[in-house]
Amino acid sequence: MARDNLAEEWPPLRTVTDLALRFWNVRLSCQRCGHQRVLHGAALWKLFDRKGWRDDVQSAARRFHCAYCRKQDGSLVRPRLDKTKDPPTGAVLPLPSDAEWKKLTARYRS
Repeated sequence: MARDNLAEEWPPLRTVTDLALRFWNVRLSCQRCGHQRVLHGAALWKLFDRKGWRDDVQSAARRFHCAYCRKQDGSLVRPRLDKTKDPPTGAVLPLPSDAEWKKLTARYRS
């Protein structure tokens, strides 16, 4: 049974790459207004890889803000990140090509 806490997963889900390789999606939840969005894990990995961003979960959280709160009053509210199996919502991020995905999985194959 899947747990909701990333730290309790074994092996731990510490990076966006870990989430993508285990086929989890990422739910962004605004604690202020309650808005939620689900991003495809592999698409999120591709974004972080392409931009050269650190992909540990704490650094990844700093890359996002609630678009609704920013539109209303200009504030940058950081959302909470959770893993989920729910389908992606909102604007679609491009998925990695088959070649990119095979290269990633080959790097982490045990």
